[in-house]
Amino acid sequence: MPVTEIQYSHQETQSKVVMATKVVNIFHRKLAFSRIENYLLFSVRYTHSYIISPLNIHVMENNLSITIPPDDLQAVKAALQQIQTIMARYVVALTPEQRKDLPKVNDGTEPFMEKIMEYAVGNPQFLPAYVILGELQKDWDVFSGILPLLRMMDQIRDNLSDTAMLAGSEAYKAGLTYYQSVKQAAKVNAPDAKAIYEDLSKRFMKQGKRTNSPSIE
Repeated sequence: MPVTEIQYSHQETQSKVVMATKVVNIFHRKLAFSRIENYLLFSVRYTHSYIISPLNIHVMENNLSITIPPDDLQAVKAALQQIQTIMARYVVALTPEQRKDLPKVNDGTEPFMEKIMEYAVGNPQFLPAYVILGELQKDWDVFSGILPLLRMMDQIRDNLSDTAMLAGSEAYKAGLTYYQSVKQAAKVNAPDAKAIYEDLSKRFMKQGKRTNSPSIE
């Protein structure tokens, strides 16, 4: 976007800076997640001239605005660690090949297995000699006991995953507006902007070539 160079006297310059600062502060207070594509940039020169670019404001979506107290996070972490400690002597780890090859109980086979267990306990004479009823019962009890825990943990994991994804997405979008602001500031040689931009722009470097910055639309 083209910029306009305006000459001001020293007194006028100070007045413009104060006014612009007030405007920016208002935006920060009232628009917690505002997107500013072409920020108001000032480049102070020895002649007291300023480079001013047009100001465009786009309100960013704010679908999540929460704060999780550290004590709550620590309590959840402690509870998860307790679960790990309690279950450590019971759980096993399978290889990817084992997970692929093993026949699995799902929503379709679970009712079938419930009937199998009823019949096997009530009519054990039909069990093959190599199937031990006690071991069959233990395996089914373990599955039946763990399944409700898995379903509860799946719900917790899904909720945590969705919340983290949304929070991260909103933070990333807001972060990109800062990056774009620094990029514009670096173009007009604003103090400190170049070093920040060069550091942040490494994120978009790939195999020695700069990739396009992601869209923040």
